[in-house]
Amino acid sequence: MKTWETVKEEIKNQSESDRINIEAIEAEIDLVNKIVQKRKEIGLTQKQLAEKINVSQSAISRFESQVSSPRLDLVLSIMGALDLVINVSSNIWHNLIFYIYF
Repeated sequence: MKTWETVKEEIKNQSESDRINIEAIEAEIDLVNKIVQKRKEIGLTQKQLAEKINVSQSAISRFESQVSSPRLDLVLSIMGALDLVINVSSNIWHNLIFYIYF
């Protein structure tokens, strides 16, 4: 049985656009995971974070469970509430890679 890493590498090797899509998905997952980690580190519940940025708890839950791609305004609001800074750089293929600084 193939591992996800093996399948992912096979997909990346099929075409440049597939590689870029996989990298974009991985960057989004990494971004959300780091935000969730920071929320937990400072001891906020989803409900408390939601109240802090004036959204529903279910919006935070959907964001954290990655049910759909988050809107940029929601990401920025969450990051502001958690005192996170985002550094966005664009590579030669113009896809965005996010780096979070705690």
